[in-house]
Amino acid sequence: MKREIFLIDTNAFISPYRTYYPFDLAPSFWSFLEQSMATRDIVLLDVVYDEVTKGDDDLSQWLSGVAPQCLKRGQADILAVYKQILMIFSKPKRTRDSRFTMRRH
Repeated sequence: MKREIFLIDTNAFISPYRTYYPFDLAPSFWSFLEQSMATRDIVLLDVVYDEVTKGDDDLSQWLSGVAPQCLKRGQADILAVYKQILMIFSKPKRTRDSRFTMRRH
């Protein structure tokens, strides 16, 4: 069985931090993210890390301290897989009534 690794974006940090999951109200949420990044179940692109850590707030300090696995956005193998993902989600799928819809997984 293949191991699933999740690549998350900046919004996965900023929205929870600013809305329903601030550090003081939802420490288990942040502990889960930290543990998942430590085990490399969750990884970030370098641009996501840079965007979150450029701030001067608790979130940027937290992520800097966690030191997650970051993938460089220009790596050829990363770009190849990203291209495959985009192709999967951009192919129209014919439905029974002959209309085209976006494929959802």
